[in-house]
Amino acid sequence: GRVFAAIRLVEPARTSSVTQVMSEGSLSLLSAMAKRPEFMAVWLITFATFFTRSGSKQTILPFVAESRLEMSSGSLGLLLTAMTIVQGSLIIPASRCADTYGRRPVILVGAMVASIGPMMFAVADGLPLFLVAAFVVSSGEAIGQPAAAAYVADIAPETSRGLAMGVNRTMGDLGFILGPLVLGFIADSSGFSPAFLANALLFAAGGAVFFRFARQ
Repeated sequence: GRVFAAIRLVEPARTSSVTQVMSEGSLSLLSAMAKRPEFMAVWLITFATFFTRSGSKQTILPFVAESRLEMSSGSLGLLLTAMTIVQGSLIIPASRCADTYGRRPVILVGAMVASIGPMMFAVADGLPLFLVAAFVVSSGEAIGQPAAAAYVADIAPETSRGLAMGVNRTMGDLGFILGPLVLGFIADSSGFSPAFLANALLFAAGGAVFFRFARQ
């Protein structure tokens, strides 16, 4: 009984000590990565990607489709499904391009394409341009997303690769959360077109920062 009691007293203390060391180590590694501009640049790209997905595609786009184009719920569902199919079908070819030509150029192309899509949504007043914009946005996301994840894995130290990937995904989740809030607020206060343009500006800024600071 005394042996088990001693183990129960020692084990929590040991676990607490290990947890504290791991936590301090993670914070130190995270601080070191945050000081490297290439990490911040690619995390901004990931943030913009998920921001666009939840903000423009899933929040603003349905309202625009209904108000401007009088699109039915069924037609909107088909459009969103088609956008997902386009994105899914391009991910593997885009990944191959990232392996062949390098992560940096593919990420830059993806950011450029993804920033053009919201601009087209902002001025689309008919179905043809609206459909082209939907294709462009989905293509931009598909081109840049896998290359960005691979880039994070490439530049991260081997001992902190998991942490770097985790932060990259966290930045994406943060963008996914803020997208509807920010673009919804802009749409309410200024209209749908300014919301799309703000989204385009975010992606363009992300691409510019990545071009400036990210190494191959």
